[in-house]
Amino acid sequence: MSNHRRKPPGVFAIETRDTSDEYAEYRIKNSDDPRYLKAIIEKEAERENPRRQRIAWCNQRLAEIDNE
Repeated sequence: MSNHRRKPPGVFAIETRDTSDEYAEYRIKNSDDPRYLKAIIEKEAERENPRRQRIAWCNQRLAEIDNE
């Protein structure tokens, strides 16, 4: 059994906000927990110039999860 612990949603969101678009997209598209995706949206929206594409990726992923 692994001792790996998942980072809290807020920490994950800040790290995703502060990374490259390519890696942010990877993290978002591989997230399956709505709490993490919503935290990413919140942190991105707090920016002076929110990146709409990242918010769109999160919303798309939330819709996909909701339909699973």
